[in-house]
Amino acid sequence: MIHAPMRPKSDAPLPDDIRRFVLTCIGSVPQLEALLLLRGEPDSTWTRSSVARRLYLAESLAGDVLSELCAAGLLECTDGEMPTYRFLSESPDLRALVGRLADVYASRLIEITNLIHSTDGRRARRFADAFKWRKDS
Repeated sequence: MIHAPMRPKSDAPLPDDIRRFVLTCIGSVPQLEALLLLRGEPDSTWTRSSVARRLYLAESLAGDVLSELCAAGLLECTDGEMPTYRFLSESPDLRALVGRLADVYASRLIEITNLIHSTDGRRARRFADAFKWRKDS
């Protein structure tokens, strides 16, 4: 039997800025996965169907996820018959934060997933709805 190498579990707490960002800006694992997918290819333009295929989601769910990320100010979105989406890469602070989140998620997937699903996370997201990430932040 072949086993995948185990990543060491970190005893250190999640960095405060990562924890705060996840609690206030990420409402679901599909949102996080979509954000990281688009961040991974910042020069690409995505459609609902292309994101749905890559993340194994129904196209309607992919559309909801992308719309929520746009409303949060995390993606650039175009309107029209077939909307398109890109990672909002104009803010160096946002690029750096999401890059660090990608690294943390790769090594601490279960912790990040649990944080997204936590009761504290739901409360924090409700509170943060009035304070979405903006380009001028």
